[in-house]
Amino acid sequence: AKWLTWITTWTIPNVKLSNYDAVHTLARGAWWALKEGVLNIASWNSEVSNPFHHNLCLMGDGTQKQIGPLDVCPTTTWQVGIAGEQPMEYPLSGLENDARKFYGSVELALSQTAKQVDFYEGSAEYDGILTSSGDLRRAWLVKNHLIGLS
Repeated sequence: AKWLTWITTWTIPNVKLSNYDAVHTLARGAWWALKEGVLNIASWNSEVSNPFHHNLCLMGDGTQKQIGPLDVCPTTTWQVGIAGEQPMEYPLSGLENDARKFYGSVELALSQTAKQVDFYEGSAEYDGILTSSGDLRRAWLVKNHLIGLS
């Protein structure tokens, strides 16, 4: 219930859709996150304290592993963020368009997402997120609650 309340408080009011469309769109996103166990991740993955840190990769040997914030999963089965979405399913250009729609710029979206997981200006992680490209940038944009849940 904690993370559903968070989504209701912080995501629904900030999605640039009508209230009806926002609730409908985010309900699907929240359903997926619930189905995948992301909203109660701390109960099954001791490495993750909250779903914003979720960065789960299916490794080549078939094992699942929580990877570091600047790591790129070597397979296409990679689930990230509160939405539990797989970044490889989304074109980077579309995610960047969503970032501009919600935040005005890709950089601001990445900055807000980095801060959501406690990486602040001056840290190697923050700098790596803001200068990311390709699959790493795609993953960090999907980790954003407005982008990932929409």
